[in-house]
Formats: sequence, C-alpha cells, structure tokens
Amino acid sequence: MSGWGSIYNNTTYAMWKHARDLAKLHEQGASGARVNRASDDPLDAYRIMRLKASTSSSEAYLKNLQEVERNLEAGHSLLSKLSTTAVRAEELLTQAASGTYIGANRIAIAEELDSLLEQSVTLVNTQNMGLYVFSGDTTATAPYEVTRENGKIVAVRYAGSTRDLAVPIAEGVSYSGVMVGDSVLTANRRSTPTFYSDTGVKVGTNTSSVTGNAWLEIAHSTTTYPAGSQLSAGTSSATGDTLIGSHTIKISAADKTIQVGSGPQVTFVGDETNLQLTDGNGQVLHIDMTGWTDANGEFTVTSNAKMSIDAGETWTNVDLASANNAVTNGATGDVLYVDARTLDKTGVAAVNIAGTRDIFEVLIQARDLLESDGEIPDDMLGELLHISVEAMREAQGNVTRSMTAVGGRLQAMDSLRINLEDARDAASDQAKSLEQADIAQIAVDIVRIQNLYDMTLATAGKLLSMSLMDYL
Repeated sequence: MSGWGSIYNNTTYAMWKHARDLAKLHEQGASGARVNRASDDPLDAYRIMRLKASTSSSEAYLKNLQEVERNLEAGHSLLSKLSTTAVRAEELLTQAASGTYIGANRIAIAEELDSLLEQSVTLVNTQNMGLYVFSGDTTATAPYEVTRENGKIVAVRYAGSTRDLAVPIAEGVSYSGVMVGDSVLTANRRSTPTFYSDTGVKVGTNTSSVTGNAWLEIAHSTTTYPAGSQLSAGTSSATGDTLIGSHTIKISAADKTIQVGSGPQVTFVGDETNLQLTDGNGQVLHIDMTGWTDANGEFTVTSNAKMSIDAGETWTNVDLASANNAVTNGATGDVLYVDARTLDKTGVAAVNIAGTRDIFEVLIQARDLLESDGEIPDDMLGELLHISVEAMREAQGNVTRSMTAVGGRLQAMDSLRINLEDARDAASDQAKSLEQADIAQIAVDIVRIQNLYDMTLATAGKLLSMSLMDYL
C-alpha cells in the first residue's frame, strides 16, 4: 500500500503544481504583469517598488519645478516691464537736466514721472496664480505699501518678507519659488553719503543707515549770550536767525554800535527787542538790547542748530563740536551721521547715498524736484537733476541685474527639468521591464504546462486503474 500511497501523493502534488503554474501564467497573461505580488519574485518586487518610488519622486519634483518656473517667468516679465519704465524715466530726466526744459515743460515731465511711478507700483504688486511675486515667503501679502498725500504717492515701503520660499526641486536641491522685492529692486552697495549744500555740514565718520536721497533741514534752535554782554535773544531769534556756530560780537558803548563778525556796524538805542545784525556772509542774528547798560568790547555768542531728515517731523539738536551727530528719521528709524564742526548757517542740504536707491524713491524725488517751482535755486536744481539721472541709471541697473539673475535661474531650471524627466523615464522604463510579462513566452509556457498537466492526469489515471488482474 505504501507504494500506491507514494504514487498518489506524487501525482497529486504534480497536478497541484501544474495547476498553480497554469493559474499564475493565466494571471500574468491577463494582467500583462510578471510580478503581481511580492511573493511572485521578492527581489524584483523590491526593485520595482524602489523604481516606482523614484518615478513618483521625480514627478513631484517636476511639479514643484514647474511652479517655480512659472513664478520666475512671471517675475522676469514684470522686471522687463519695470526696466522699460526706468529707461523712459531716465530719458525724461536727461531732458529735464539739460537746462532747456523750464516751467510748464518741467511740470509736464513731472506728471509723466508720476504716471510711471503709479505704473511701477502696480507692476511690483502683481499676482501670479493668486500669489504675489515679490513678497518673499509671505505670498498672500502685497509686497509694497504706498503713502499718499493729496492723491499722490509720497512714499513706497517694502512690506513683504525678507525670506525666500525654498521649494525642493531635486534630491538635496531647493530653489526659491518667489522673489524678495527688497533684494531684487534695491541696491546694496552703499557708498559714502555726498552733501550738496553751502551750510558747512559734512558727512559724519560713522556709517549711516539712510538710503537713496534725503533732504537735511538745518534750522536755528537757541542762541547763547555770555552774561557780561548784557544781551539776549531777540523776539524773532528762534525762527529768524540764520547764523550758526560761535561768533564774535563787538559792542562800542561810546558809539552805541554793535557788530557781528565782519558784518556792518549797527547803531542801537538800547530799547530794541529784535535788533537784526548781519555778518559778512549775509547771515542774520536777532538781539534783544533792553538788558544792555554799559557792556563794551568783544563777546562770543553761540548760535545752536537742530536738524531733520523727515520734513521737520523729528528734530535733532546739534552738537556743533561733534563729527557724528545722529539725525534720525522718526518714521523709519534711519540715521544720517552729520559732521557739524564747520556748520555756519541754516539751510537745506541735499544728501545723496549712492548704491542704496530703488526706482520708487528716485521717481518720487525727481518728480518733487521738477514740481518745486522756484523753491530750489536753479544751479542746485540742475545739479540735483543730474544726480537724479545717475540715480535712475543705478535703479535701472538694479532691475537689469535682477533680470539677468532670474534668466540664469530659469536656464538652470530648464537643464534640471530635462535631467529630472530623463531620470523619471529611465526609472519608469526599468520598472516596466522588470514588471511586464513576455506574452509570447507566456503562451509557450501555458501550452507546455498544460501538456504536462494533461500527461500527469493520463499517467495518474493509468496507474490508479491497475489491479491484480493486470498481473495474471
């Protein structure tokens, strides 16, 4: 019986194996896949999983890269339009600085500059796919805020983020999907401030934080008279004095004359509350003579000053002996360091800080210069307009450099995209070659296994039908 049992077991196993192989081949033929489950081929199944994961990763990176490319292309287009605006503004300022444009012509140029300013703000606050292009990683916030007075833009402030939005576009590689407007449009090559003024002020030795161009207003604050002079400040001294610094006053008691510096002698009675003296340079001092009785000789008077760089909103008292008076803009906190040791009169100083300007600041200041309507002497106005031309070239250069940088990034993106697509396709093809079944070979194998199955059935039938009668 053991022999018959062995025949039965072997036959049953062979039939089960052939049936299993046939089922597997039919499944491969129906699905077109050689590996349908990990148990079909554990090693190749693992390889296929890794290759499919690589393909999916490449697809995700490609999607990120496409988003970054779209944003950079939008930014490049906006920068191109902004560059065109800057070129036009430079043309207008060159015309204005030539000296042939006066009066109504300058006003017309100022109006066009104002229009270019509005266009520029609109451009930099443009959205792409619902996201602000120049806001850094705060893409839901408009990058630039404007301050208006009487409907005109008087200030443009960056309100976006200073951080990039890093987007992974390849294994270990991230690119910023946005642009930081403050970096793209503002120069960061600060040079020493230049002062344009006849007031005697000079640039301080410390590093200022003021950017672009600024107006430094210098006004009289108080005047100190020595007690022995029997003099005091006149009634209009606070607002009317223009003489700054330490100066010598000569009093002749016998002649009842008084003189400041090399200026003309002025006769007094002694009851004047606002006697005006003029020095040799035409600067004035107002004195109250009512306290004078018999003072005679020379006395040193010190006329103090205050300074402002925010149109008089914030004033800084000046130390006339200091080479580093810190004049602060109350609104922005920016500081301009001023050397006041040679300051000798009140007035206004135009301050130019090359390497720190953006297009908005240049447009605003150039427009305001052209609208000053005689408030600035023609010689100074001409010089300031020439500075504005250089400033606009600098601003246009900032935009051009940013365009070049963005163009380089787009070119690198294009090369990276091709590499990612090649890597994705290679992984996909390799996975398919491991996973897909050879239909022709499967057909041959099905016939072969089916024949073996049929032969096993026939053999089993023959063997299991034998009896003792077959041996008689």
